[in-house]
Amino acid sequence: MALLRRGVYSMVWGALQVPLATPLARVFIKPRTPAFDRIAARDAGHANDSPAWQGMAAEMATGLADDLVEELPSSGWAFDPDAACWTPAPPNAPPSAAEPDADPTTLRSLTLLTYNVLIQNYDDVVPGVTRADARWSAIVAYLAEVDADIVSLNEITPAFLDLLGADEFVRSKYVMSEVSASCVGEDCEAPIETTIEPHGVVVLVARRLALVSLHAVRSRLLTRKPSRVAESSSRASIVARIALAGGKSVAVVGTHLQARAPNYVPRRQQLRDLYRFLDISGDAAPSSEAGRTLAVDQAVILGDFNLHQEAESAMIEAPYVDVWPLLRPDASPEDGYTWDGRTNTVIAAMWCKCDTRRMRLDRVIVSQGASDPLRPASIEVVAKNQLPSASYFDPGLHMSDHYGLAATFTLV
Repeated sequence: MALLRRGVYSMVWGALQVPLATPLARVFIKPRTPAFDRIAARDAGHANDSPAWQGMAAEMATGLADDLVEELPSSGWAFDPDAACWTPAPPNAPPSAAEPDADPTTLRSLTLLTYNVLIQNYDDVVPGVTRADARWSAIVAYLAEVDADIVSLNEITPAFLDLLGADEFVRSKYVMSEVSASCVGEDCEAPIETTIEPHGVVVLVARRLALVSLHAVRSRLLTRKPSRVAESSSRASIVARIALAGGKSVAVVGTHLQARAPNYVPRRQQLRDLYRFLDISGDAAPSSEAGRTLAVDQAVILGDFNLHQEAESAMIEAPYVDVWPLLRPDASPEDGYTWDGRTNTVIAAMWCKCDTRRMRLDRVIVSQGASDPLRPASIEVVAKNQLPSASYFDPGLHMSDHYGLAATFTLV
């Protein structure tokens, strides 16, 4: 059956090389994005005591129910070369020997990377169409090239997690929010809890940073069925709280909001719950008796927001700002696309060149206040590397259907 599907795909790909065939196919196959007014008015998608959005001033830091917040190993998982396995990292681990000059008190800047690596589902349907194994290996190698301080990866599967855990650069540079059971020693007594079934967000934090706590935050989402409204749990967002000099702290949140163009309301709910969880007042005392919060001085949320049109940016409200237009107000629209159906060869392979949408699906947003420890300095679209072409049907695939987004912050 797999060979049959591959054969049909090859025939379609070959037929689309005929002049005018691709434009004609796009009339029937091209994905459509529904009107924003229609998707924003849907009455299902949230499951809170106050379903209607109350405004940022009323909602921010009001807390989440206990069952929506999961405690992860507070300092993440670190590779122990003596034991040759990943183990729970000690609290506030000192800078690694590989970075003797990385003293947290002299930290001057932080570079953050968000990247959706694309799961292997397309290869499961048509073998080799997106070359998942080759792409993933290239992505893991790319992490050493970009050398970011904090990395948020979307669509991580157990197989990709194994690749990360086996990579020498990742082992020496980072602690991880999660590792697979195969990477942990037999004597490890810490529970191996997973947030990535079937896929999810994994955050890597440089060892030189003082990682204070890790949390997995979920939302309860509603989906309207023909005869009922079904409730489900969202993918977990991973919240890393980092201690900085001067007693300041910042939360760096890796997230992946609900996919598919019509799902604006569930996406808004997920972001809304992060606003409710993050108390950016800097007050160590809980801000609400109603639910769980995390007190920090500032928050950065990054990942695949799945915002299919700019009107959806309305969910990003002050004191949070979108770093791309903040730092690059005069940039042309195409400079910021992280999903580009006109240039990305993985999208071309998945959709037989019929998806030409161009979108800023991936975002970096940051809270802004008078005493912030971080200041946005630069942001760029990255990870546009292509693999060598493997066949006539392979145009030289990019590493993912998304491009990455890298942002640098200076410490004030």
